[in-house]
Amino acid sequence: MPTTYEPIATSTFNNTFSTISFTSIPSSYTDLRIVVCGNGASVSGIGVTLNSLATNIYSFTELSGNGTTVDAYRLAPTNQWYLNYATGELRSTRPMMFTMDLLSYTSSRNKSAIFTMAMDYNNPGWSSIKTAMAQTTAAITSIQIAATSGINWNVGRATLYGILRA
Repeated sequence: MPTTYEPIATSTFNNTFSTISFTSIPSSYTDLRIVVCGNGASVSGIGVTLNSLATNIYSFTELSGNGTTVDAYRLAPTNQWYLNYATGELRSTRPMMFTMDLLSYTSSRNKSAIFTMAMDYNNPGWSSIKTAMAQTTAAITSIQIAATSGINWNVGRATLYGILRA
């Protein structure tokens, strides 16, 4: 990572782990980035919430594809950001990686984010990009990433980075 990135916290999971929580996020950065690499375990969806706000403040627009099919999707309002939502996409044999860039997370404006996700979908692969907004003007001090079905993650690592003013 560039020298403007500082790791804030890392969560490593070697067994099953249903929720990743980053709490007490300092306000000393311009933006935040989360990188998650791992395998799912028959997860039917992955959701992200900010400051434990599970209300209808989240929206996103997605473009995804698998090498032969392209899909565009818009969802608003909803109680979390969904990283994927098709049942059975994530399995223990399918490595995946996603990033989330949360821009101006301490500002008094609504929060904007960009998500990327890629998965080895056992020929073909699958990837998506999302632009997202949360209608909250509060500074973000915690981020939760959870399996929306309650089924657990399998193996992997999640790292939260603070991006310093360049």
